[in-house]
Amino acid sequence: MRSSFVLNARWTALLAVLLLAACGDATTVRVTAPSELDASLFARSAQTQVRLAALFDGASAEVLGVDGSVFADHDERLGKLVFGVERLSAATAVQAAAARAGLAASDYAIVLSAPIKLVGGPAAAGEPVNTLSSAQSPVVGGVAIATGKYQCTLGFTVAHAAGRSFITNSHCTDRQGGPEKTQFWQPTLGFGTLIGVEADDPVYNSNRACPKERRCRYSDAARIEYLPIIVARQGEMARTSGVNDGSTTVTGIEYFTQQDDINNLFLDGNLVHKTGVTTGTTSGRVTNSCANANVEGTRLTLLCQTFVTEAVGIVGYGDSGAPAYRKAADGNVLLGIVWGGVGANTFVFSPLEGIVRDLGRMSAIVGGTVSNTSGDAR
Repeated sequence: MRSSFVLNARWTALLAVLLLAACGDATTVRVTAPSELDASLFARSAQTQVRLAALFDGASAEVLGVDGSVFADHDERLGKLVFGVERLSAATAVQAAAARAGLAASDYAIVLSAPIKLVGGPAAAGEPVNTLSSAQSPVVGGVAIATGKYQCTLGFTVAHAAGRSFITNSHCTDRQGGPEKTQFWQPTLGFGTLIGVEADDPVYNSNRACPKERRCRYSDAARIEYLPIIVARQGEMARTSGVNDGSTTVTGIEYFTQQDDINNLFLDGNLVHKTGVTTGTTSGRVTNSCANANVEGTRLTLLCQTFVTEAVGIVGYGDSGAPAYRKAADGNVLLGIVWGGVGANTFVFSPLEGIVRDLGRMSAIVGGTVSNTSGDAR
């Protein structure tokens, strides 16, 4: 929803613009931002928007089943469905899929997009200084964790009916989807302390919005139960020395005083921060909200995800699991968990609403309990 990518739906215009765009940045190609166009050209009646909303799940399932498709988004501001493809050759198949779903050519736009990569990183030794990658006690959000598969970021500690836990990415476990009792270490495997064991990571399955021969969920999230001896602070996250400056030096503590576990839609242009092991604290603006996204190199699709973009690098390998949040006057509002990147300038996160849908009710705020969450924190 609220995509920053726009393209004329006619094939001739599509071909011309995509070929022109392909001559630019090969990592993430952006085609004609909406602000550069006359908004009146894309005005849609309320009836049309209702019709597109009704068609979206079916159209998304058809289009994301096409090899080379990246995402599907209902952009109300533009008044179209927007489909991302990683190469020009996929556009014809996407057009055919859209037609099968009952869409007219004027109902959608096709844009070039780099594929969405998982941003778990290779295991690395912990650093002997006070950084996000070094050992931390008490354990807080935003610091390094590791399994035998990946170096990732601890998202946030939660109160959960099934036990004291933390949330990180499903893909950071030994197998994405399905609890295999993966062991998690802080800061790194073999150079740190065993802090928890995977307790819940639902299998990915099919539904109406899921493409054929793919499996879907609403979040790339797993719940890791802490060992009894581990001291961890709920509602706390490591603070770094700056934003979008590459620093991973820990200078203090940030607090989650609110959590938004009701909304999965975030307005275009809203500022969202994340704190991850590799790139530290970074921020950007929402460009797509509640978009369905294929995960590169897998048969998995994540439903209703949010894209955040900035002109500088804001995500890197190792940032998987980073908490996504919004600044507030009295602390921070937890919004979700980062799992992917479109190049270095866009991170993709699963909203907390989807995490709760997959893993059950939880509280990540200071002093919160399972029955005392802050819910809608717009």
